[in-house]
Amino acid sequence: MRVLKQKIGKYMKRIMVVEDDREMAALTKSILIRNRAPAELDVQLVHDGEEAIFKLSQIFKCGSNEIPDILLVDLDMPGKSGLEVIRQLKSHKRLRRIPIVIFSGSQDKEKLAHCYDLGANSFIAKGIRGVTVLDHFAKYWLETVELPEIFQ
Repeated sequence: MRVLKQKIGKYMKRIMVVEDDREMAALTKSILIRNRAPAELDVQLVHDGEEAIFKLSQIFKCGSNEIPDILLVDLDMPGKSGLEVIRQLKSHKRLRRIPIVIFSGSQDKEKLAHCYDLGANSFIAKGIRGVTVLDHFAKYWLETVELPEIFQ
């Protein structure tokens, strides 16, 4: 179901970034695609939890091959928070397979624990260190781990 890259045997990877701060979203995308060929990675930007849930539901209903391999989600957003995004996706029979990484400026240890309780796969703190970590994040999640097929 994945879109084949130009090189045989390789698949385009997709990351959905859910971030209400448009400048941070653009910076995150530029870091993620840096040093990668356009056929290697598609970064989809959505600007709130509501839009993320809607888009993922639509993609899933259509059986589209544009389902992201991983979500990078801000925690504190207006409307549906990152916690609500985790809660809704992890309760869906198929979409719960998508790894969710929280990328947040929150220092609240209770929120951090709650993210993991709901099924988040990782938590990266924003800031100078967090921005540097994004490159490692992409390498780890897209090149190292085996990710499940969503439509199996």
